[in-house]
Amino acid sequence: MSIVELVNEGIWSAQRARGRYISIGRQRWPISSSSFLFLASFAVVAIVLVVPAYLLLRSAEAGTATVETLLSPRTWATIGNTLLLVGSVVITAATISIPLAWLTTSTDLPGKRLWNVLAALPLVIPSYVVAYLYVSILSPRGLVHTLLGPWFGIERLPSTNPDELGMPELTMLLATDLAVLDHSDGMITLIANVVRGGSYADAVARLDAMQADLAKPGETSVAVLDLDTEPVFSRRTEAADYMAGVDRAKEHIRAGDAFQVEAPYSAVVERA
Repeated sequence: MSIVELVNEGIWSAQRARGRYISIGRQRWPISSSSFLFLASFAVVAIVLVVPAYLLLRSAEAGTATVETLLSPRTWATIGNTLLLVGSVVITAATISIPLAWLTTSTDLPGKRLWNVLAALPLVIPSYVVAYLYVSILSPRGLVHTLLGPWFGIERLPSTNPDELGMPELTMLLATDLAVLDHSDGMITLIANVVRGGSYADAVARLDAMQADLAKPGETSVAVLDLDTEPVFSRRTEAADYMAGVDRAKEHIRAGDAFQVEAPYSAVVERA
């Protein structure tokens, strides 16, 4: 054995011997390399389990509400949707990845290197970029809608909300004359819109009329409430439907979908 081999063997043996002990001052404790791996793995697992442990503690503080939430139909529906999503993703990924792996490793497919790069490319694309592309392509007025809309005559997605007013929604947004108040300096800006077919002179005249009206002293607008008279109103939302909406809101809050929900209730009050 040469001198170089003896020196290398001595250095390696010293490193291995030094790696078997932990020294603090003059104290030495023997430890193996597998113990280092165990401690490092335990530290990583402990960090990962901090959040689930915190959630379990907070759930335990809720008491019976946690049990009710776990046994609610909403929770089981969420679990079912999650399992369905997991199964769909696994099956789809296996359907794409297994044939692609076989083609790139066991066949003479032309351009194997290119296919290997293209197959791994989705792993390096940020998820928000994928989400933006998904919204841009499949959202209303997106790429698919723009291309297929003229062929199938689809202008907008159907709405299930009842049309109680019977007028286009844009009608509520149209205004001919506006008075815009700037709260920072208290300045009022008068705006008169000139719609198609209107006259500029007519808009100027409306501005003058608005300015003159604002200069006049206004009448008092203090409302007087007569507590002796029972209000006459008709319900547009039944009590049972309202309570059902409240129950659904509670389920969404317990499931973590929302932290505050305002259940709608509609009524019409007759005014004199």
